[in-house]
Amino acid sequence: MRFLPYLFTRLDWPRILERYARYVNPLLKSLLHGYQHYWVTSQSEYATDIIFKSSSDLCEGQPNLEPLSCTQIDCQDTAQPQVESN
Repeated sequence: MRFLPYLFTRLDWPRILERYARYVNPLLKSLLHGYQHYWVTSQSEYATDIIFKSSSDLCEGQPNLEPLSCTQIDCQDTAQPQVESN
């Protein structure tokens, strides 16, 4: 799953955001028709979540996950896409 954040860098974000802007701001279809946005992000974050089937599964695995997340995972693990081969 380490390749997933890389996929987000390939999306046409201005086109996607423009679609949302037109949806939430009806003036872009009338009074502001023809104006374009200049989209900027000063900070962004990718998140991956782990889903557990039950709270007991979470309670069982949590003691192992907390130290692992603090000692084994750092920013280099997410900064560059790595595609695992099978």
